[in-house]
Amino acid sequence: MYHKFGVSKYPSTNITLEQFESHLQEFSLSKYKVLSLEFIL
Repeated sequence: MYHKFGVSKYPSTNITLEQFESHLQEFSLSKYKVLSLEFIL
């Protein structure tokens, strides 16, 4: 879960923009299936 990204004021609940971009890249490699909340419920 992401609370915020790119904001260094709260480091325990934030990631850098570079980390977020890296995560998106990882998701796009089709190793994961992303489900919508509507589908899950």
